[in-house]
Amino acid sequence: MYDQVTWNASLDKMLIYDVGMTGEWLGEVEALAELAGYLNLTEDVALLKKRQASMASKVQNTLWSAASQIYLNYQVDTQTFNTHTSPTSFYPMLSGTATVEQALQMTRRWLTNHSGYCLGNHSGPAPPPPTTADTERGL
Repeated sequence: MYDQVTWNASLDKMLIYDVGMTGEWLGEVEALAELAGYLNLTEDVALLKKRQASMASKVQNTLWSAASQIYLNYQVDTQTFNTHTSPTSFYPMLSGTATVEQALQMTRRWLTNHSGYCLGNHSGPAPPPPTTADTERGL
């Protein structure tokens, strides 16, 4: 997934916006806001929800690939999508960032399609979900 990503040694960072890490962060902030609500920390709830909404907007504007119908990592230095997919490409669905239409597109194109992750349409017990799409020959 990260074979062609540029490493910036002076920053000690890959030059990529990672959909998986960002999706995990969105889920974590959502959980923290819920916990803050139980503790009646209304200012913290408002701050966390504001941060979550801001990041969700950035995910929508930067990591959604309409052409591929999935969220992809974005390479900052080349200003292009990294076209490799993985289960982390679906994390924005878990955080509620994806719209209903985006979730349907991802499901049709990637989750239930034989060229994607092909979940469903199996006889007998369902196999475990694959770690890469069928089209990912290099992984």
